[in-house]
Amino acid sequence: MGFSKHFEEMKRLYVDEKKSLNEVASVIGCTAQTVEYHLKKNKIKLRSRSESLKGRPVTEKQRETARRLGKLLVGEKNPRWKGRVKRSSGYYAIRKTDHPFASRDGYVMEHRLVMEEHLGRYLTPEEDVHHINGIKTDNRIENLELLSKSEHARLHGLERVENKTHNNFIYVTAEEVKEAIVAGGTMQDIAERLSMDKTTVYKKIKSLGLGDWYKNWRNEQ
Repeated sequence: MGFSKHFEEMKRLYVDEKKSLNEVASVIGCTAQTVEYHLKKNKIKLRSRSESLKGRPVTEKQRETARRLGKLLVGEKNPRWKGRVKRSSGYYAIRKTDHPFASRDGYVMEHRLVMEEHLGRYLTPEEDVHHINGIKTDNRIENLELLSKSEHARLHGLERVENKTHNNFIYVTAEEVKEAIVAGGTMQDIAERLSMDKTTVYKKIKSLGLGDWYKNWRNEQ
């Protein structure tokens, strides 16, 4: 059989019958590497492992092997892992188990680390880092601004109002309300920090179950 016929048979078995490289090699009488080489050379797209397994019965032995390899290649054990993950919040986090403010799983937000390196000190829990252009993954120092938590909350509150994309009453958290109150001043000052009017602030305190906390805080002042 000439090479052209060999290749057509390879292509038919791999593309049409969805056989694996090893299965094609067994039929043709060559190695899987040879099959892979000729498919790539002729611009035949190779299937990913998940695509190759789609629709195929998986044995218990294969499942056990996958579980074992999965455990071996988690985190820093994986050769492709660089200590950086993307959180569900949309921010990047870096593995820093020795950081004093690392999360329970040993990560610190990348934008905080960039700011800390720039300042030459650790950030305090009361400090936030704001992304100026609004892109959570753009952690260039020129795109980052250091703010207090209350300043950061107020800034995002103003953005929500200006863009008319959010209802500030819905999105402001209990922590943001507490920070705005603790920052001091009159109720008007607090309302401005939260981009609300005074009546709405009182409603928010009540809806978040902060009534007793607010009463105790006022008595301590």
